[in-house]
Amino acid sequence: IYGARGANGVILITTKSGEAGPMKMDVNIFTGFDFWPKKWNLLNASQYVDFATDALTNAGRTIAPNLLDSKYRTDVTDWQNVMRETGHKTEANFSFSGGSEKAVYSLFLGYRYTDGIIKGSSTNNNVHVRSKNEFRIAKWLKAGVNLSFNYSTYRSGWVKADAMYGALPYLSIYDPENTKGL
Repeated sequence: IYGARGANGVILITTKSGEAGPMKMDVNIFTGFDFWPKKWNLLNASQYVDFATDALTNAGRTIAPNLLDSKYRTDVTDWQNVMRETGHKTEANFSFSGGSEKAVYSLFLGYRYTDGIIKGSSTNNNVHVRSKNEFRIAKWLKAGVNLSFNYSTYRSGWVKADAMYGALPYLSIYDPENTKGL
């Protein structure tokens, strides 16, 4: 196949197809884990209060009364321990191919699952099927059918890593006095 005016040709990229012969089957299964390699070294409650107090003082602003209360210098929650989790991923792929001199086929089936490493983050499920069939109708005529199907479910999480690193260490996870949930 040549390109316009025969210059340099054209490259055709095709998907995998079956070959005449007995059925071949390939299986590839993978599972793994995602995790945080180490905790970040963040400010503790007392360091945060000192930082916030210095920043407000240097900006000429009034220091919030709660920053002067000693209870806000005590670490209550380690947000990295609370929010991080081990993520899982699994992938399975199956392929079948074969055929005769008159017809060849290939069928690919796959499944992928992933979930995030922060509690409340995203989860993804994906199923895909691809089929490629070719038929030799006459010596001079070949026909084919390519089908592809993909189904995905995605649950988007609202939690981002910066929420974990910006959370105040003197706050509790649950506040029994907060009846509005804010």
